[in-house]
Parts: sequence; C-alpha cells; structure tokens
Amino acid sequence: THCPRVPLKSGLCLGVDCHADHPALVLVLFASVLVMCLEATKLIVGFQAPWDISHPFSVQRLGAGLTIALDKVNSELLDFGNFSWEFTYTNSACSAKESLAIFINQVQRQQISALFGPACPEEAEVIGLLASEWNIPMFDFVGQMAKLENHFLYDTCVRLVPPQQQIGDVLQQTLQYLGWRHIGMFGGHSGAAFQDGVDELWRVVENKLKSNFTITARMRYASNNPALLQEALRNMSSLTRVIILICNSEDARIILMAAENLGLPTGEFVFIILQPLEDSFWKEILVNQKVTHFPKVYESVYLVALSSYAEGPGDEGFWKEVYRRLRRPPFQSSLSSEAQVSPYSAYLHDAVLLYAWTVREMVKAGRDFRDGLLLSPFSLLQSAVSLGITGPVFVDSQGQRLMDYSVYALQKFGNGSLFLPFLRYDSRQKVIRYLQDLSLSSGHGRAGMGWAHFFPPPGIATMIVIIMLLITVLGAAIVCLVLRPQWQKLWRQQKTVWWQIHCDSITLLPQSKVSPQDTPELRNNSQPSSVTFSADLSSIAKSQQGEGLFHAPMGLYQGNHVAIRFVGEQAGAWIRKPTVLQEIRLMCGLRHENIVPFFGICTEPPNICIVTQYCKKGSLKDVLRNSDPDMDWIFKLSFAYDIVNGMLFLHRSPLGSHGNLKPSNCLVDGRMQVKLSGFGLWELKYGQTHRTYAEKTTDPSELYWTAPELLRLREEPRSGTPQGDVYSFAVLLRDLIHHQDQGPFNDRQEAPEVIIAQIKDPTPAAPLRPSLCEDKGDRKIVALVKACWDESPERRPTFRSIRGTLRAASPTGRVSILDSLLSKLEVYAEHLEEVVGERTSQLLAEKRKVERLLSTMLPSFVGEQLLAGKSVEPEHFESVTIFFSDIAGIHKTVFCQLPLASCQDSSNDLYSLFDHIIGTYDVYKVETIGDAYMVASGLPKRNGTRHVDEIATMALHVLSATMHFQIAHMPNKQLRLRIGLHTGPVVAGVVGLTMPRYCLFGDTVNMASRMESSSLPFRIHVSQSTAAALLALGGYDLQKRGTIPVKGKGEQTTFWLKGKEGLTVPVPEFTEEDVNDPETL
Repeated sequence: THCPRVPLKSGLCLGVDCHADHPALVLVLFASVLVMCLEATKLIVGFQAPWDISHPFSVQRLGAGLTIALDKVNSELLDFGNFSWEFTYTNSACSAKESLAIFINQVQRQQISALFGPACPEEAEVIGLLASEWNIPMFDFVGQMAKLENHFLYDTCVRLVPPQQQIGDVLQQTLQYLGWRHIGMFGGHSGAAFQDGVDELWRVVENKLKSNFTITARMRYASNNPALLQEALRNMSSLTRVIILICNSEDARIILMAAENLGLPTGEFVFIILQPLEDSFWKEILVNQKVTHFPKVYESVYLVALSSYAEGPGDEGFWKEVYRRLRRPPFQSSLSSEAQVSPYSAYLHDAVLLYAWTVREMVKAGRDFRDGLLLSPFSLLQSAVSLGITGPVFVDSQGQRLMDYSVYALQKFGNGSLFLPFLRYDSRQKVIRYLQDLSLSSGHGRAGMGWAHFFPPPGIATMIVIIMLLITVLGAAIVCLVLRPQWQKLWRQQKTVWWQIHCDSITLLPQSKVSPQDTPELRNNSQPSSVTFSADLSSIAKSQQGEGLFHAPMGLYQGNHVAIRFVGEQAGAWIRKPTVLQEIRLMCGLRHENIVPFFGICTEPPNICIVTQYCKKGSLKDVLRNSDPDMDWIFKLSFAYDIVNGMLFLHRSPLGSHGNLKPSNCLVDGRMQVKLSGFGLWELKYGQTHRTYAEKTTDPSELYWTAPELLRLREEPRSGTPQGDVYSFAVLLRDLIHHQDQGPFNDRQEAPEVIIAQIKDPTPAAPLRPSLCEDKGDRKIVALVKACWDESPERRPTFRSIRGTLRAASPTGRVSILDSLLSKLEVYAEHLEEVVGERTSQLLAEKRKVERLLSTMLPSFVGEQLLAGKSVEPEHFESVTIFFSDIAGIHKTVFCQLPLASCQDSSNDLYSLFDHIIGTYDVYKVETIGDAYMVASGLPKRNGTRHVDEIATMALHVLSATMHFQIAHMPNKQLRLRIGLHTGPVVAGVVGLTMPRYCLFGDTVNMASRMESSSLPFRIHVSQSTAAALLALGGYDLQKRGTIPVKGKGEQTTFWLKGKEGLTVPVPEFTEEDVNDPETL
C-alpha cells in the first residue's frame, strides 16, 4: 500500500512511494532480519518555492523534478541506504518572514535533514544564514542570489547553477584566444523578466572585460522593434566588429534577423551570444541535426553555451514526465505545453540526486550525513553524480557547481551546416582548449567540420614537423654563420620598434571638436561617434590640408584622444633608416608639460602617420582668430611663458632646437596651456634634413618666422638653430601683442616673395621687420621683441633670459591665467554689497583650501565622495607597480643632523624635485614618511599594463635627478638614493576619519618596501614580477642580482634596473663590483 497523497499547499509531509509493513513471513527465524531491512528509516527534506504559477520558480512549474528524483532514490532503496525519502512543503509566497517561520517549523518539528530552496532570492539570504548557523545543508537550484557565493557566510550552501561570473571567465579567455582586443557590448534590459538576469550578466561581462580589453561601444536597447534595432546595429557597426549580445534567446534571434536585413557583411562582423543556462531555442539548434539551413548572418555567430547542450544524456522523456506530473495531483498545474515548464526543474532534480548520493557515501564512511559542514568537503570533492539531466555534476570545495562551456560556430556539414563546438572551457583547470577533432560520422559519410580540415593526419603531421624542424635548424645555422655581422649591425641600429602603432588600434572620430566628456560609448539616441580606421585616412588628411584647416584628423588610441598627421606613402621607404630610427627614439623620450606627447608612428601603408596627443583648442593661430581682439594681456603673457618653457626644454634636449616655431605649431589644450609641436622627424616627413628655398612647394608666407641668416643659406637645416628659434619667437610674440592671426606682414601690400627677399637682404641699415606698435604692450616686452629679432644672432638673448624678462613684466610677478581670473573675480565682487561680498569670498577661499588640501591627500574622486558625505568603498587592483625610495647609509644620518630649518628646506627641495618629475607620468604619489618616498601606478585609475613602464621610467628620471641635487649647507655631499620596485595586487581605500588617508594594503606594499630596504645606493632594485613585466615590454636593461634573503619572504631572486633604450637622461654608472652575479638580461 502507499501513503495517501495530500495537496502540497497543506504543509504536511508528503511520502513518495512510502513502504508499508511487509506481510507476515513464514520463517520466524528470518522475520526480524527482514523487518529491519525493509522497514526503512524515514528521511525528510524540506522544499521551499512559491505556489503562484505566475512566478518563474513556481512549484507548479518545477515541483515535479523533485518527485521524479525521489521516486528514483526510493526505487533503489538498498543502493541509497535504508531510508525512505520524503519531502515537506509549505507555500511561502516569496515572503522572507513567512519563509523564516516555515523553515524553523521544518527543522524543529519535522526534523528535515536538508533544504532545497528557497527559490525566491529575497528569502535565500536570510534562510542561508540560519541554515549555516544550524548546520543544515541547503541546495540552491535557481542561482539567482549572488550573495550565496560567499562561502564564508553560507558554508552549508551548495549551488547547482553555475554563477554568471563563470561565463564571464569563458568569454575573457575566448577573446584572448582569438586575439580580439576591441569589442562592443549590445544588449537589452531584463525588465519584468527577472529570470533572464540580463542586468547582472551585463555587469559581470563589463567588469570582466574593461581591464584587459577596449570596449569601444556600449548600447542597451529598450525595445526590440526591428527598425530601431537596425538603426542601433548600424551605429554599432561603425564602432566595432566584435559585438557581444547580452539578451535572451528570443531577442537574440530578432537582433540577428535585423542584422540580416541590414546586410552586414558576414566576413567582417562577429556576434558572440552568451547563453549561461540551457535554452530550448539554442538546444534545438545544437542537438537536432535535421536543422541544417540557417540565415546568412548565422555564419557570423559564435555561441558560448554549456557543453552539456550537445553532450548531455537523453533527457527527452524527462521533460514529458515533468509536464505529465505537473498536470496531475498534487500540483494540478494549468500549464498548456512543455515549453512552459521551468528549466530549473532539471537543476532541482539533479540537486536531489546529488544529496542522495552524498548521504549514501557518508553513511558508508560512518559519518554524520546531517552535518552540513562535513557534507560539502566529504562527498562533493571525491566524485559526482556521473550524469544528471543538466550534465555531469561536479562541485568544488566552496559548494559551487563546475560546468564546462563550449564555443559553437556554424560549420559545413554535407549539403547544409551545423553548429559545432571548436573551443572548450575546462571549469576545473580554468583553461580554454581548441577541439581538434571536429569531424562527425553521419549517414552521408564522414564530413569535415569547422577548421579540422586544416590539420593533416597524425602521421603526416609528425613527418612535416620533423622536416620543418630540420630545415629551421639548418637555416638558423647558416644565418648565424653568414649573416651574424649584419644582424649585429641591424640590432644596434633598430633595437626595438615598441613605438609602432597598428592601424586597427586607432578609431577615427568625426572631424568636429569633442567635449572632454565625449567618450566612445554609444547611447540609444546618439549618432555614430566614430568611423573605422581604414585606408582612406590619407585622403582625409590631404583634403584637410587642401582646405587649410588647422585641426588634424582626430582618433581614439588606448583611451586617449590623439591627433593623426599623415606623412605620405613615400615615408615607408625612409622609416627604416638608422638616422630616422634614432630620432624616433629621441622623440619618444621627450616628456614635458609644454611639449605635445608623442605616442608613436603607424607604419602600415597607405596609413603612414604620426600619432600625438590631441589639443582640443587647436593652435595658437586658431585661438587668436576666434578670441576677442581685446584679450587680456595676462593670457598673452601666459601663452608666451609656456612657449619659452617648452623651448628651454627642447634646447636642453638632444634635439637642440625647434626649427619650425610659428603660431600654427603652438597647440593649446583644454586647460589653455600651450604645447609645442611641429619639430623633429624631419627625414621621416620630407626625406631629408635640409630645405632648399628654391623649391616651388614652399609657401613663402610660411617663412615669415624664419631667421634671416637661415634664409640666406643655400640649404637650411630643417632643425634650425637656437638663435634662429629666438628670432622666430620674437615674430610670434609680436603676433601675440598685435593679436594677428593672418601673419606678421598682413599690413603690407607686397607679395610674400618680395617680403622674403627684403628680409634676406643684409645691406639696408634697418632690416625689414614686422611693424611693432609700442602702445600695444609693455615697454619691456617691446624691447624684448626688438632684441630677439636683432640682425646679429650673437646679440639675441637666450630663452633663459627671456623667461626672466617675461616674469618681470607680469604685474604680480607670476605668469598664470588662473591668477588673472581670480583677480578679475575679486574686482567683480567689489560691485556687490560689502557684507555679501566678504562672506562669499571667505566661503570660496575656504572651499578652495579644502579642495586643495583634499587633492594633495586623496585622489580627486575620493575627495568628491567625501565632500558629498558618502563612504568610500575599498577597491581591489589586480596589478599595480609600487616605487619606494629613501636615503641610504651615513648620508641619511648627516642629512637628518642638519639644523631643523636646513633639514626642512633640503627635504622640501628634494621632494619638490620628485613631485615635479612624477607630474609627467601616469603615477600617483601615495605618501612621504621621513626620507621615504612612495609612488604607485595603475591606481586609482587603471592603465592596463602601462603601470610598470611608467614607474620604471620615472625611477630612472628620479635617480638621474638626484645625481645633481645639492644639499643645502653640504654642497660637497652627494645624496645616496636607493630605490625598490615591485609589481602585484593591492587593495586601496580611505582610512581614518580625523585625517583620512588613501592607503594601500597587501603583500605587494611590503615586498616593494623590502626591495627598497635591500637595495644599494644609486641603484634601482626590482623584484622578479617587475623584472618579468619589464622584459615583456622590452627596451629595458636589467641585470640579475641573484638570490637574496628577504624578510618575511625567504629567498627571492631580484634584479637591478640599469637603464632604458632611448632614454636621454644620464644615470649613474653601473659597475660590476657592486653585485656578485653580473648577469645582464
């Protein structure tokens, strides 16, 4: 007989195949034994899910999965121990309060051994904490609660649904394997369809990819209208070629049809569809081999889905059985088709089988299966349910389900096509592998699938490998013997090509100005914000030059707005010259706040171009043209001061001079700061380093700023001379004084050729110069202009003296636009009422003090959050590089024994020098303690892998600067600085309330400090992780120090950083007497 069934809503215990007493046996001798065997011990499990069928996790949609599993367990009673398995259920209606009361009743009165659920996320957090406290195993079969992944809090919870974080790992490794670095994200909002989890999947994918990939566009649609989707896809296709679709299967099918109707070329775009859980639409496509004909756009689809799609057992009967049981008592479901059955019923079914298998194994081992803490590590690590409805069930030590994923693509098969896997992600080893065996036997014969036909048979492949290896070895020997001298010469000339930029890493932006807030992110209602970098760049550049515009083509490179200067296809033959390569390396090493940063050169014809930083205000000529003629004198003085600072830096650099100083080569950035451009790389631009003025291609009006002595030369060096730069500055300063953007001789009627001839003529007593009105500027400035364009180059002042004259000409002694703006604000404030003006100025002053103080103590975004009264959450950084330095040896003691005032002045001078140096690098100054100086790169703004390059180059500059640093009152003592670098993960956050500080935590900080403390004077000591990163970048000179004991770390292999190729600053000589193992890398 069987126990009578009661409705599930009653809350009573429901027995599934309960066994009654066996009839009386004839043999009394064996009666007691048989009764013990057949009278099974009752084992009750709890089940929590809402009854309402409108809920996606309703019992009426998935409850039959539990009863089917219990029937399987009870039918194999001896295999699963002498237990009669039953379950108890009470409707909680997704109420945390009701669910808590039901769980307490299930544990205390009905004595459940495990809980399956709760299915509602709002209940799972509370019940999970109580289950952990009471040591009750809890099985999550819906995977909608991210907080349950915290195994420290929920240590008795087993999760059958793989986390969405796992599919993010699969996507990251897939993109890395295929070599795709620039991607776009396209998806919708989940809306009311909570079970889709679109929002959570979007967040997981974005966080996973943003640190290692360039997300060129993000678009989220609110409607799946085909017309709107086509417009969105058209915008998206102008930004990226790899599109990740984050949506449900129905939306994915609509989007693909919109792409088909739009006519996107299948060979140029790829759609990557993420399917975290099983879906009937894609499962039908992957399993049913009768579906062999697809729309054209499906050839561009890569599907990332569970490997169990194509590998799972035959589960066709399972869904029919679930539907049949749901329609019958006790569920009495109103479902009309199998498609309405919840896919989570399969996970519930596998969870029950997994628990039953675990109980059996623990009973065999003599363990208490009711101990939730022992259950997970004991059984779930040793084996698994070999094959569930959802595939093999493997669970790790954290109670998390491990499921393999595959990447499917459309492959030729017979007269049609099939979706077959070509990549597989191993969830246990966390690696992705290529599937070589992509062939399939069918009734039509063996047909090659995917890329399998590219691989020869194993025997032939082995022979080919051996032959190629022999040919390679023989060729290498011949090259080494015959071409070794040429290689050595070529290596000395070229060394490295890290300055090369690939075309596909640059995204061209529209030729209109962009605001600082503009990003490549694409919004729903926006127009396409960029076009793809293509072979028509040369035509763009030439058309711009023909129209006389001063704004170069603008693009996006590694998150930076860059200006692109096309130099012509003929430059491809010049770029490999040793002299050109040497000058390129010099350009890469130039770093100054008044010099336009040089990013590199694109060497791929026909897009050979120079890539530099984009200055949004255009050139000084544009500023003069578009500004008020009555521009404040302080603005003009500030522009001139920036130009002088930039020229001073160039004159002290290996270039020696500018050679082409004029308004169009003085660019202005968003902060109204002038940056010099147009210098260097003459041979790359023109094929020669000299200019002949007889050339018809030279516009005579472009020579107005060239010194007369250079105009008289038959062949003028394009790099010019320092005295010639002073003359050019004089004409440029005159343009600033007169506010002219049409040239210095705009008031003369003669042709440009005649004016140039008069300038070259040395015979007149008064050489021709631009008109200069003494009423338009300060008398000191007018006298400076006349001295700078003196006919005799020897009588012209240097830029050092020019800078002093400009500073003296300022009314306040400071040349700053900000100071001028503040003074004007004070003048305007005087027109207000006296009391209001006084209080307002006090408020502004205090606010500036707070902002300045916070900006010196904390990163800008942290200060903004603190000022807004918000708390600052700690942030984890996977890889940063940390710099430590201090003063070594007796010099530290002597330095500290100076008088207090002298010690303070010397420390301030030293740290001011360091602060000035780090200002040109992407680094963050953490703090200074005594004579210790700490800097980090890669935080608070992530910069990919550039942090190790920024810190290493900065350390070399710092070390070089200390060679010439003089200690006050001790000019004969040289500062003995030692430096240590280390790369690794850290956690950063704000510590303290009274004096909050932005601090770094983690073993990386300790290791960097150990590198500094174990370093030597005038040396840069780097750890093995930093050395590996520098070697990967290339261009750095490293020497192995050897294995040394490091406090708290044991024996560590460390290195010395000796220099960098192309670095122009001098560094201390590195002698081998300072180290024991002079092994240079």
